[in-house]
Amino acid sequence: MLYEFLCSLRDQNVRRQAVGKRHGFMAREPVQKLSRRKPAELPANLNIRPPITTFNRLQQFCEGNRMSYHEKLKDLTDRAGV
Repeated sequence: MLYEFLCSLRDQNVRRQAVGKRHGFMAREPVQKLSRRKPAELPANLNIRPPITTFNRLQQFCEGNRMSYHEKLKDLTDRAGV
């Protein structure tokens, strides 16, 4: 009995959507952004203003080792034991 009721609700919804589509109405469900991967942790913002020479050294190191800045920061904090 419950199954038949749920099926009739689904059928009614399908019919409503078909009528609405014929008349140019759009669904109200929000569009969701697709994500290529899920981060392991929530990200945080970090804004620093290092001297240009320090920044250049970090940038060259990261590019040469194919690391992102956050990967190198993690590496440095792991090495420092903090």
